[in-house]
Amino acid sequence: MGASKLTLERMKRGITQKAAAAEMGLNNNILNRIERRALVATPRYQKAILSFMGGRAQDYFEPSGIAK
Repeated sequence: MGASKLTLERMKRGITQKAAAAEMGLNNNILNRIERRALVATPRYQKAILSFMGGRAQDYFEPSGIAK
């Protein structure tokens, strides 16, 4: 499986993972694990990510909370 849509969109915007995590109010390790599909994004994490990235949960996450 390739990079998640979240990762691709972040990279397309030229934003480092560390900078994105800081803007989202998340620990960089949390964002890293979500992007790698190693951690289910809780509703709180999804809200923080979507506030920064825009779009809808369906754009970036499976119903289970795993990144697409």
